[in-house]
Amino acid sequence: MRFCRAPWFFVATLAAVCLVAPAAPAATLKNKATGMTLKAPSGYKLKFHESVFSLRGPGRYVQFMSFRSPMGVKQTGNIVLAGIKAKRVKHKTVTSKRFQASARVKRRAVTVRLLTSKGVTQLAIFGGSRSTAALERILRTRRGEPVQDINIGIPMKKYTAPVTNGASAMVPDLPGWRFQGNDSGYIGGQSKDGIIELGSFTFVNYPTNWFPDPQFATAAFQPPAQALANVFPSWKLRSVSASVSFQQINPLAGTEGNLGPGYQSQAFEVSLIADGVPMRGIFNVGTTESLGSSLAWGLYYSYAVEKVGGASGILDALLTTWGTWNNSAASAARIKSALESLQKTRPVGGGAIDDDVFQNAADAWDEYIRGPED
Repeated sequence: MRFCRAPWFFVATLAAVCLVAPAAPAATLKNKATGMTLKAPSGYKLKFHESVFSLRGPGRYVQFMSFRSPMGVKQTGNIVLAGIKAKRVKHKTVTSKRFQASARVKRRAVTVRLLTSKGVTQLAIFGGSRSTAALERILRTRRGEPVQDINIGIPMKKYTAPVTNGASAMVPDLPGWRFQGNDSGYIGGQSKDGIIELGSFTFVNYPTNWFPDPQFATAAFQPPAQALANVFPSWKLRSVSASVSFQQINPLAGTEGNLGPGYQSQAFEVSLIADGVPMRGIFNVGTTESLGSSLAWGLYYSYAVEKVGGASGILDALLTTWGTWNNSAASAARIKSALESLQKTRPVGGGAIDDDVFQNAADAWDEYIRGPED
């Protein structure tokens, strides 16, 4: 088993601030970017950067954020300690809903505290030369704090499909996840928090086929975006009785033709409803008529999606699964390179698509991403 790297951004801003200010009535501080407010005496300053709030006052400071961890509070707390490179950890106390420990980060003393309630984990890292009690009172006044969708460092493990020539990948090591595969290189998995399928291929009957195969959808040949919107939902309803509808299908500029000759192909950022659950993620889709058949055409797809408002870090973990998918040594290298480019250029769900950024990444894609067709 290995662990993803936990958040790094706490380390960069942990610093003690020693200010001297007289006591004063509490005033409301507001972060305009998020709308979050809290009440603090004069002399306190509130900032927000890289998903983390920082509150600094006389001789003390706290960094805090909220997220939905797919793990228990103890495992989450230990991952946070590893992520901030905590040393000399002591006074660790853990209950079902609370984790607290003292440590040193870059030679400075800090207290790390996590509280969980209704599926949300509130993380606070206290530091400075004075008691944290005043900061704790201030934090209890905060209102409207957003729940961040961050990569919290989900544990991963290697999965190999239990068949001859089964593919392998690093997959989330979390309760509730089920994975399966076959000898064509396909790997699929799902839980209440997300779904992934890699290397899927299905035939689609032409409408002119007098004897269409009943196990496949029937539709005229279509480019990838239209096939994703129209044929993929029909195929999922037919094959696994799943109801799928897409709200947005946004092409990722520069990914056209990434499956190579014989395919019309492109990657997309999507939002969809799957069996009533809002989800978002990445699809790579290809359509082909190069099958030597007048009866059917081919639809290829790989995708990773997470539940909107679900556990933090799921899509990041599934992109790691995609990037480590090994159905052959050659394809693994191509997939890893492409997914690394995708992760580095733009966080999924991070706003408007930047065509220039994706074009730069796509220029480095000199080979295709594709699983087997049989």
